Amino acid sequence: MMTQQRHVILSMTAILMAVMFIGCSSEEEAAPPTTPPPAPVRIAEVVKQDIVPKHTLIGSVRASRRSVVGSAVAGRVTAVRIEDGDAVSAQTDESAANTGILVTLNTETIDSDIKAAQAEFRRLQEQLNELKTGSRPEEITRAKAEYDAAHAARDAAATRFARIEKLNEAGVSTADDFEAAKSISRAAEQRLKAAKADLELIEAGPRKEQIEQAAASVEKQSQILARLNVQRGWHTIRAPFDGFVVKRMTEVGQWVAQGDPIVEIMALDPIDVVVHAPESLVGALRPGDQVPVKVHAL
Repeated sequence: MMTQQRHVILSMTAILMAVMFIGCSSEEEAAPPTTPPPAPVRIAEVVKQDIVPKHTLIGSVRASRRSVVGSAVAGRVTAVRIEDGDAVSAQTDESAANTGILVTLNTETIDSDIKAAQAEFRRLQEQLNELKTGSRPEEITRAKAEYDAAHAARDAAATRFARIEKLNEAGVSTADDFEAAKSISRAAEQRLKAAKADLELIEAGPRKEQIEQAAASVEKQSQILARLNVQRGWHTIRAPFDGFVVKRMTEVGQWVAQGDPIVEIMALDPIDVVVHAPESLVGALRPGDQVPVKVHAL
């Protein structure tokens, strides 16, 4: 009985397996064969090049130029034209909106010195011009008149002395009259010589060395005036280069000494990026290499 039941179970199992095999075979025969779609292909030229390894380094961004502008002279601040963060320019065109002027100092004292120097320069220049022009006609006329008068006085004194001398020889005049006439005659002779020398000098005009000396005086005064104008310019403090104000260090009315800091400025175009590279990378760096820079926001 046991044997009969086992035989039945095995038979049923065989039948089920056969049915499943037939079903699978039918499904496989019914389904069409499937193939994957063609993959996209990109064609490129093969290039042979060295692969440079990338290295990330940390550095800092710095202003290319930075300066603490000081005062060249001592003085009282009369105007401050800048504030922190202002853009400044080194241009000197007074017609422009921004002339590069940062701070101005009082110029009353230096202006007074310049006016005095200008007046002295004009006086010396006029003196030089007169020497170059030579003697004026009225000066020559005056010298001739003085010479003629001295000549007449000499002749009169000589005539009187000759007459007194004869009287003295005759024993008619006194010794005092003789000495007085003699002294007057000599004085008249000296006056005539002086008048003649003065006339000759005026007619000849100024000497070359006089003109050269006067010209040297004019040049010296011109240099003094130029130096004063330069010193006046020091009372106007300007930006040495284009940039931005980092810190203003003075106020209107403040007294500043020579060399005191007035304002700090820096230039941001261009800027410098400073990176400390390890020694192992120095050999791979060349001047002019292009490298990417990433600046994180503050």
